[in-house]
Amino acid sequence: MMNYTFVNGLFPVFPVEAHKHNTTQSQRDNERIEKRKMKNGLKTEYIYAYFNRLIGSHVTFPLLLSFAKIFAQDLQIYIDRLAKRNRSALLCWYAENWDSIKPALHRVVKDLNIQSIVGNQARPATNEIVISQVTNQKMCDPSDLSQLLNYH
Repeated sequence: MMNYTFVNGLFPVFPVEAHKHNTTQSQRDNERIEKRKMKNGLKTEYIYAYFNRLIGSHVTFPLLLSFAKIFAQDLQIYIDRLAKRNRSALLCWYAENWDSIKPALHRVVKDLNIQSIVGNQARPATNEIVISQVTNQKMCDPSDLSQLLNYH
Protein backbone atom coordinates (compact mmCIF):
# COMPACT_ATOMS: atom_id res chain seq x y z
CA MET A 1 0.00 0.00 0.00
CA MET A 2 1.27 3.47 -0.86
CA ASN A 3 1.74 6.22 1.70
CA TYR A 4 -0.25 9.10 0.22
CA THR A 5 0.88 11.66 2.76
CA PHE A 6 4.45 11.24 1.55
CA VAL A 7 3.43 11.59 -2.11
CA ASN A 8 1.26 14.58 -1.28
CA GLY A 9 4.27 16.22 0.36
CA LEU A 10 6.43 15.70 -2.71
CA PHE A 11 3.85 16.61 -5.34
CA PRO A 12 1.19 18.85 -3.85
CA VAL A 13 -2.04 18.96 -5.82
CA PHE A 14 -2.87 22.46 -4.59
CA PRO A 15 0.37 24.32 -4.02
CA VAL A 16 0.23 26.90 -1.26
CA GLU A 17 1.00 30.44 -2.36
CA ALA A 18 3.96 31.55 -0.30
CA HIS A 19 3.34 35.29 -0.70
CA LYS A 20 -0.32 35.38 0.33
CA HIS A 21 -1.07 35.31 4.04
CA ASN A 22 -4.62 35.72 5.25
CA THR A 23 -4.11 37.16 8.68
CA THR A 24 -6.95 37.87 11.04
CA GLN A 25 -6.34 41.60 10.51
CA SER A 26 -6.72 41.35 6.72
CA GLN A 27 -9.82 39.19 7.14
CA ARG A 28 -11.34 41.78 9.49
CA ASP A 29 -10.42 44.55 7.05
CA ASN A 30 -12.10 42.70 4.18
CA GLU A 31 -15.21 42.14 6.29
CA ARG A 32 -15.34 45.82 7.25
CA ILE A 33 -14.94 46.88 3.62
CA GLU A 34 -17.75 44.53 2.55
CA LYS A 35 -20.02 45.91 5.30
CA ARG A 36 -19.28 49.47 4.19
CA LYS A 37 -19.97 48.55 0.56
CA MET A 38 -23.29 46.99 1.53
CA LYS A 39 -24.20 50.03 3.64
CA ASN A 40 -23.38 52.55 0.90
CA GLY A 41 -24.84 50.51 -1.95
CA LEU A 42 -24.73 52.05 -5.41
CA LYS A 43 -23.68 55.45 -4.11
CA THR A 44 -20.01 54.44 -4.43
CA GLU A 45 -20.47 53.62 -8.11
CA TYR A 46 -22.24 56.94 -8.65
CA ILE A 47 -19.39 58.82 -6.97
CA TYR A 48 -16.80 57.02 -9.06
CA ALA A 49 -18.72 57.88 -12.25
CA TYR A 50 -19.18 61.46 -11.00
CA PHE A 51 -15.40 61.86 -10.58
CA ASN A 52 -14.76 60.29 -13.99
CA ARG A 53 -17.16 62.72 -15.61
CA LEU A 54 -15.89 65.72 -13.68
CA ILE A 55 -12.24 65.00 -14.40
CA GLY A 56 -12.81 63.81 -17.94
CA SER A 57 -10.85 60.57 -17.74
CA HIS A 58 -10.37 57.42 -15.68
CA VAL A 59 -9.77 58.36 -12.04
CA THR A 60 -7.08 56.35 -10.28
CA PHE A 61 -6.76 55.53 -6.60
CA PRO A 62 -3.83 57.95 -5.99
CA LEU A 63 -5.83 60.79 -7.53
CA LEU A 64 -8.90 59.97 -5.42
CA LEU A 65 -6.69 59.81 -2.33
CA SER A 66 -5.05 63.16 -3.08
CA PHE A 67 -8.48 64.77 -3.45
CA ALA A 68 -9.59 63.07 -0.23
CA LYS A 69 -6.61 64.56 1.63
CA ILE A 70 -7.55 68.02 0.38
CA PHE A 71 -11.17 67.55 1.50
CA ALA A 72 -10.10 66.10 4.83
CA GLN A 73 -7.94 69.12 5.53
CA ASP A 74 -10.50 71.69 4.34
CA LEU A 75 -13.55 70.10 5.95
CA GLN A 76 -11.87 68.63 9.05
CA ILE A 77 -12.89 65.08 8.11
CA TYR A 78 -10.79 62.09 9.20
CA ILE A 79 -9.66 59.60 6.54
CA ASP A 80 -9.65 56.17 8.17
CA ARG A 81 -6.89 53.60 7.76
CA LEU A 82 -8.82 51.41 5.32
CA ALA A 83 -9.70 54.35 3.08
CA LYS A 84 -6.02 55.26 2.80
CA ARG A 85 -5.14 51.73 1.63
CA ASN A 86 -8.09 50.40 -0.33
CA ARG A 87 -9.92 51.87 -3.32
CA SER A 88 -13.31 50.42 -2.34
CA ALA A 89 -12.97 51.73 1.20
CA LEU A 90 -11.98 55.16 -0.15
CA LEU A 91 -15.07 55.26 -2.36
CA CYS A 92 -17.12 54.29 0.70
CA TRP A 93 -15.46 57.15 2.60
CA TYR A 94 -16.54 59.54 -0.16
CA ALA A 95 -20.08 58.13 -0.01
CA GLU A 96 -20.25 58.51 3.76
CA ASN A 97 -19.08 62.14 3.59
CA TRP A 98 -20.67 63.08 0.25
CA ASP A 99 -23.05 65.68 1.71
CA SER A 100 -20.14 67.80 2.89
CA ILE A 101 -17.73 66.95 0.05
CA LYS A 102 -20.01 67.66 -2.93
CA PRO A 103 -20.36 71.42 -2.32
CA ALA A 104 -16.60 71.74 -1.86
CA LEU A 105 -15.74 69.53 -4.84
CA HIS A 106 -16.34 72.06 -7.60
CA ARG A 107 -14.63 74.79 -5.59
CA VAL A 108 -11.51 72.66 -5.10
CA VAL A 109 -11.40 71.63 -8.76
CA LYS A 110 -11.87 75.25 -9.86
CA ASP A 111 -9.23 76.51 -7.39
CA LEU A 112 -6.74 73.93 -8.64
CA ASN A 113 -7.48 74.87 -12.29
CA ILE A 114 -5.57 71.84 -13.47
CA GLN A 115 -5.06 71.29 -17.19
CA SER A 116 -3.07 68.10 -16.70
CA ILE A 117 -1.14 66.55 -13.85
CA VAL A 118 1.27 64.24 -15.61
CA GLY A 119 2.68 63.81 -19.06
CA ASN A 120 2.23 65.78 -22.20
CA GLN A 121 -0.29 68.61 -22.05
CA ALA A 122 -0.91 68.54 -25.79
CA ARG A 123 -2.21 64.96 -25.72
CA PRO A 124 -3.55 63.92 -22.30
CA ALA A 125 -3.11 60.35 -21.08
CA THR A 126 -5.74 58.33 -19.24
CA ASN A 127 -4.54 59.26 -15.75
CA GLU A 128 -4.39 62.98 -16.47
CA ILE A 129 -6.92 65.52 -15.36
CA VAL A 130 -8.56 67.66 -17.98
CA ILE A 131 -10.91 70.00 -16.18
CA SER A 132 -11.16 73.12 -18.32
CA GLN A 133 -14.10 71.95 -20.45
CA VAL A 134 -15.79 69.96 -17.67
CA THR A 135 -16.17 72.66 -15.00
CA ASN A 136 -19.02 74.30 -16.89
CA GLN A 137 -21.09 71.11 -17.19
CA LYS A 138 -24.06 70.70 -14.89
CA MET A 139 -23.90 67.56 -12.72
CA CYS A 140 -26.84 65.69 -11.24
CA ASP A 141 -26.85 64.66 -7.57
CA PRO A 142 -28.72 61.33 -7.08
CA SER A 143 -29.60 62.17 -3.48
CA ASP A 144 -31.71 65.13 -4.65
CA LEU A 145 -34.99 63.85 -6.08
CA SER A 146 -35.88 67.09 -7.85
CA GLN A 147 -32.57 67.04 -9.74
CA LEU A 148 -33.13 63.43 -10.75
CA LEU A 149 -36.58 64.20 -12.12
CA ASN A 150 -35.51 67.37 -13.96
CA TYR A 151 -32.06 66.33 -15.20
CA HIS A 152 -31.85 65.96 -19.00
